[in-house]
Amino acid sequence: MDAAGPDAALAKLGACGRSPRTGYSQAKPPAPPLCLNQLQASVGQAFSLPGFCRRLLESSHPDRSFGTVWYSRATVMQSTSPDTARLEKDPAVIYALDRNLRIVYCNEAWDRFAAENGGRGLDRRHQLGRLVMDVIPMPLKPFFQAGYRKVLASRQPWEHCYECSSPTVFRRFQMVVHPDPGAAGLVVVNSIIVEQLHDDRERGICFPGEKVYVDTHGIITMCCHCRRTCRAEKTAAWDWVPAYVENPPEMISHSICGVCMSLYYPG
Repeated sequence: MDAAGPDAALAKLGACGRSPRTGYSQAKPPAPPLCLNQLQASVGQAFSLPGFCRRLLESSHPDRSFGTVWYSRATVMQSTSPDTARLEKDPAVIYALDRNLRIVYCNEAWDRFAAENGGRGLDRRHQLGRLVMDVIPMPLKPFFQAGYRKVLASRQPWEHCYECSSPTVFRRFQMVVHPDPGAAGLVVVNSIIVEQLHDDRERGICFPGEKVYVDTHGIITMCCHCRRTCRAEKTAAWDWVPAYVENPPEMISHSICGVCMSLYYPG
């Protein structure tokens, strides 16, 4: 997972989170897409338990030395509610945000995805209390900020599909952001809809090269969505360089390529 999780944290862990740095040695059969009505019903049942997120907030305390808010992991982990247990066992990566967009809950699938994709330090106990906007790459912040705020204001779900691939595995997720009926926050469900080995003929594999990808300032630019790398001399040309995905260079900057902008973030 990228330190971004939706580094997918998920890193893109879009929410997302942050992107994975390493992938599976072979593709898994894709999980069947979940019906939006099923997602809404499941999340509605799980978070209709009285004041779930409110109890999380009440269990928090200010840490003056860091000027932030940390949340009690025990409140989530020791819950015996069958509805909360349903979220814990759901294969989708699910997390909850308070009205200030701080992470107040992550389910087991978050930890599992982080562990399978080299996301050291991205386990959920280190994410509680963190602002989700802090882990979203700068070029995507306005898009996700607007989406989250729209759900908070309208109390209507918002859907978005995004790519979160590893060097070897192509993945596409469907993210559904639900208003939390039990508190003034959000519940974010990330369901994998495509998971397969990269098609080398379709994507093509390129190899690292300073003369090709390092600009005059010594910086390499990577798309924060598909993670392709921009050619230094041709800013409209982006290549799939798995080595940079697995081990990002120190001098790296994030932008978004024209294809991703058109397909995933139309203006």
